Amino acid sequence: MNPLSNPLNAQQAADRAASYWDDHLLCAESVLAAVADHQGISSPLIPKIASGFCSGKSQTRGTCGALNGGILALSMMLGHSEPDDDRAELYKKVQALHEAFETQFTHTSCPVLLNVDVSTEEGRSAYEANNLHSQCARHIRAMTEKVVELLEA
Repeated sequence: MNPLSNPLNAQQAADRAASYWDDHLLCAESVLAAVADHQGISSPLIPKIASGFCSGKSQTRGTCGALNGGILALSMMLGHSEPDDDRAELYKKVQALHEAFETQFTHTSCPVLLNVDVSTEEGRSAYEANNLHSQCARHIRAMTEKVVELLEA
């Protein structure tokens, strides 16, 4: 899988992810789709393969979807195809992504980050009322940019 002949840089990929987010893709989907674009990958599985990882892992109060999408994107590029393939590089970069997220945002849990539980009607209402869409956009942009940087390192 080769990058585009004129690939997006990390900032452009982050802009693309934010655009996908604004155009109603979900968090993990936006990150994965933008990284796929950066890498010149087109598949009917993108973004749908990321859908269950959105909204704090399908509204189970889990990990932020932007971080999940970043992990999926790294796995798409560095995951193993054969049972004997080494996973060390992937694991190292996933650990770096996780650390970068925690350093920048202090936590990885969707409801902790947003201070609302989007699995409840009250939480979804608070999400809308407090314009938390823009906060999620920051997570999406940061993770997309970091994934591209890690892939280019």
